[in-house]
Amino acid sequence: MRIGFVFAIAATLAFTACTGNSQNGSENSPAPAESTNAMSGMATAASNAGKAVTKTAAGAAGGMAQMAPHTQSYALKAQNGSGENGKVTLAGTGSKTTVTISLAGENTTGKQPAHIHIGPCSKLGAVKYPLSDVVLGKSVTVVSAPLAALTGGTLAVNVHESAANLAKYVSCGDLTKANMK
Repeated sequence: MRIGFVFAIAATLAFTACTGNSQNGSENSPAPAESTNAMSGMATAASNAGKAVTKTAAGAAGGMAQMAPHTQSYALKAQNGSGENGKVTLAGTGSKTTVTISLAGENTTGKQPAHIHIGPCSKLGAVKYPLSDVVLGKSVTVVSAPLAALTGGTLAVNVHESAANLAKYVSCGDLTKANMK
């Protein structure tokens, strides 16, 4: 919209420069060379303004590209004979990350609590971020943490058998490059 406005102003000024002002006398009309120089200067100004608007639009488009989610997937491996294998996908957008768990061979009788824990699967520590329960093999949670915070240290996604049996782990996946899917 700014480009059109800039060009409309440039055209008006160019027209005024070519015809002189609205008075009838020729003493106010610029000489032909001055008229050409004025028009050339206005065309350059309009062109530069158009380039600035284009650069601003390109910058905005670049900003939108930066807001597109970055996605990484990690293997979830069955534990304690559960047969529950699958993957966890992290989709980061700014300061939030969507965590999606997909399991096959899952418990079909109820909800399975899931968390992001401190530490690797081999030595899980405290819960860092609670996740939505896994129901019929699926869970989706938006975590208030950027993707880099979840993948830049030693964290793991862990699924428990049930709320009644939190001590039994049925699936786990380290959020490390070595475990990327």
